[in-house]
Amino acid sequence: MVGKCKRQTKQRVMKNLKDSINLLEKIIKAVPNAGTVFLNDIYQLNQMQEVNYPAYCITQQQHTQTDNIMSFNFTLFYVDRLKDDETNRIDVQSTAISVLKLIIDTLATQNVLVNSDVTYTTFNERFNDKCAGAYANISIMYNADECGVPLELNLD
Repeated sequence: MVGKCKRQTKQRVMKNLKDSINLLEKIIKAVPNAGTVFLNDIYQLNQMQEVNYPAYCITQQQHTQTDNIMSFNFTLFYVDRLKDDETNRIDVQSTAISVLKLIIDTLATQNVLVNSDVTYTTFNERFNDKCAGAYANISIMYNADECGVPLELNLD
């Protein structure tokens, strides 16, 4: 259950998709040694001329509203380069899970409700570089009735 938002306080309230993405980017960029951060498509790594690893991608999923709870849903990717012999694969994947957990835990301290059931999926992928990492699906939720920007249509 999402609590009521108090408009009189100076607490940060997520109001829309843009706010949610901006907060995610801000948290990711605060991670020590954060590299390239980009949106929408993990395979953009194949078109990038220069990538600073570890790279992070935020992809949007279907956003939902149930009753008065608005959920913005994302997949967060952590991608790092593998050595030629791939002996660092488990190290990269382990670090990926730890960093994604840190990002999600930090997000939960920012006066937003975040889903508590998170599954981390590891991967190996050949982009322009041989890479590995992990991704997690998250939801950022808020009470749409009390925190959202009220929109009314005049049908007269």
